[in-house]
Amino acid sequence: MSPCGWASSTPQSDGIIEQFGMVQKDDGTVVKDQFELDGVKKALTLSADDVIAPLFAAVIWHAGTSNLSDDATAVMVKWRSNNDEV
Repeated sequence: MSPCGWASSTPQSDGIIEQFGMVQKDDGTVVKDQFELDGVKKALTLSADDVIAPLFAAVIWHAGTSNLSDDATAVMVKWRSNNDEV
């Protein structure tokens, strides 16, 4: 829960987490790897105001193209509990 009593969720389609890209591993090898949930989590920390744009920028960077292999949908949902005070 954020300090102002707001909670949020960012559901996304499998086209985001399953997007392949070429990734350099710690040992220097380059492998074809998926964006995965870790990529989503990292992208969501890039901006507190707009999480959708950085998420799509990150998955496009990972893929190396804006022509993604599957549908890519993400939604930011925010809600406030009736019991929270401003």
